[in-house]
Amino acid sequence: MNLNCINVSEPFDNKTIMKNSKFIFFTLCSLLVASCAAKEIKFYVTKPSQFKIENVKYIETGKFVSSSGKIETIQIGKEEPKEPDYKPIEPVINEFNANTDAHQIVRGVLFSILSRNDQYQILNTEEGVFLTGAQPDSAETGLINAKVKFFTISNLSQEELSYILVAKKQNLPLMDQLMLEGITTAVVAGLEANDKGFKVSTPYVEKIAAMEAEFEFIRKSDKSKIIPNQVFRSYYLKKHGGDSDGILNLGTSHVKFETKQAIYNKFPNESFLEDITSEIDSLELAFMDPDEFLAKGGNLKQANNLPDTLLEIKYKLAEDIINQFVPKISKHNVETIVYVAPGDSAGINLINGNAYQKAINYLENLAEKSDADNYNLGLAYESVGERNQALKYYQAASDMSPENEEYINSINRLK
Repeated sequence: MNLNCINVSEPFDNKTIMKNSKFIFFTLCSLLVASCAAKEIKFYVTKPSQFKIENVKYIETGKFVSSSGKIETIQIGKEEPKEPDYKPIEPVINEFNANTDAHQIVRGVLFSILSRNDQYQILNTEEGVFLTGAQPDSAETGLINAKVKFFTISNLSQEELSYILVAKKQNLPLMDQLMLEGITTAVVAGLEANDKGFKVSTPYVEKIAAMEAEFEFIRKSDKSKIIPNQVFRSYYLKKHGGDSDGILNLGTSHVKFETKQAIYNKFPNESFLEDITSEIDSLELAFMDPDEFLAKGGNLKQANNLPDTLLEIKYKLAEDIINQFVPKISKHNVETIVYVAPGDSAGINLINGNAYQKAINYLENLAEKSDADNYNLGLAYESVGERNQALKYYQAASDMSPENEEYINSINRLK
């Protein structure tokens, strides 16, 4: 959003406010999210590896090397709409050719994530480190090798943007100020998108990166492949300043529209989403408790959206790639959302408050349990890892209400 100027001192009718205010949109979204959140909880369900891994109890790191060459450019799907008015900034980045080492980061992230579950015993995490004493059976040891390509570039320049100057009426009540701010945002964004206002040369920095890793998982004893080689890629694109992406406009970039849109589709702009989420939270607090909003300096806060460092970018891409690779060879956790059934209110409150053990104690001692109470008791048991007990109560709930799909889904999830 650029610096802005329209006169917003005059009152607006309710229809205009509802139609144009980003504030109203954000507030409705936040209230919707809040209303849904009370009915659901998140679980991490353990899934087996996607490949069948036989007779491997140990894992060692093999050779992790940085590789040269081109990283395949991600492209938009054929069914996606094109943007005829979009023109990339010169110089246009058409190819991602590896230019920086990143293999050590990939190795570190891989073994950090693998060490979080108990499927394998990790023998070493650095190449060339040898164990002393009795050695594990090499036929039961898997060796992971990897070739890593990494491309990065930072474009620091300026571009001319249209700016609108905004004059705001002071000393308005807080709620009027917030509503006018939303209206101002929508109106100014529309004017600037149509190239209205005065031109200002505006600096920006755009960081682009791509990473590719090819993994080889072999048996240490005879170097036979345990699974076929696996190749994964991840991409990064963020622009700070200049004509950046907004709610109502697609900002400029040094990459083609197809490439930018494909990256955003698969790897959403986290900083932009975080800014929106932060604004929603702030606006909701302003509605619900204006005094707390002011006490926390909500009216003074600015977006703290600083560019990522090269190390942070490497880590983000490495983590994304490893999270694609690990499910191929190891059991892994998958987040799932389950709903709390409308049973005993005290039990529901304990579950929503993550007090699962207290929920178990309370629900177990109910004189009579409804199907919803049995289901919620199963949720509480599943949350603390007691899967057999969870299955018992899910089944009890399903026996009492066989048509309930949530009960059936929970049984299938555990089985």
